[in-house]
Amino acid sequence: MKITQLFESDDILEIDDSTGKLELNFDAPLKYLYRSVSKEEYDNIKETGFIEPSEFYGRIHAAAVPTGGDGNIHQVLKIRYDQRDGWKAKRAGTGVYAVTWDKIPKERITDIISPAIARTNTVLLKTKISQYMEYQ
Repeated sequence: MKITQLFESDDILEIDDSTGKLELNFDAPLKYLYRSVSKEEYDNIKETGFIEPSEFYGRIHAAAVPTGGDGNIHQVLKIRYDQRDGWKAKRAGTGVYAVTWDKIPKERITDIISPAIARTNTVLLKTKISQYMEYQ
């Protein structure tokens, strides 16, 4: 598939927040977001009970599908989406993301995925709807 075909395809996932909550561009509810964390961040979540905004960005980034990231990734967290957490849509060159400036209670973490497994399914240029549905 050519890159232009990938960008022109109708099956590219998009997240919109214009209604005040995250919504998808097809008929399915957003259930989960994924965040890759280092061992230090993972230990901090266990200690404080929250996923906290990074000191560098001042916010929490999460992806629509699990991504393995670089060698520094310790775990990939599956986070149950909750509108009360203040998530906003953010688009980036490597996929669709959500961001929040609020702390997320660790009770929203529904699963922990090995980065080795996530890395085999990493987002390439855009997140496809079929890739998203695989993790819902």
